[in-house]
Amino acid sequence: MDLAPHLATLRHVTRTDPDPRVRHRADGLLLVAGGMSLTNAAQVFGCARNSLRTWGQRFLAAGRDGLADRGRRGCPPKLDAAARELLETALTASPLDYDYPVTIWTVADLTDLLDHRGWPVSTATVSRALQCRPWGTATAVRGTT
Repeated sequence: MDLAPHLATLRHVTRTDPDPRVRHRADGLLLVAGGMSLTNAAQVFGCARNSLRTWGQRFLAAGRDGLADRGRRGCPPKLDAAARELLETALTASPLDYDYPVTIWTVADLTDLLDHRGWPVSTATVSRALQCRPWGTATAVRGTT
């Protein structure tokens, strides 16, 4: 695996890429591109030799995109894009607009709203979605921890 011709590209990725995991992987590959063996680079960098080899192979095959995280296995999300959109819309409105006799959303109310709209999920699922949602702004919801 010859990364030496890509030294400038790797250096650029380590300094400018917005994804910290991509920058981290490019940093490790910089050691190899600079002439260090995989074994020594892995020891210095604090990762497995096979990780560096995999990152290097992926980088040579796909460039910067090869260093990005790939999709992971597991259960599909319980709340799809439409359910998250409903949550976002509801959070920007008053519960009164949805015929709930309260002025502040609770996790239980949001769970009930989703259930009535076809997404029967637990309050724990709704709470997790609210805690790690990447959309919207912070909104007061009672019942989140």
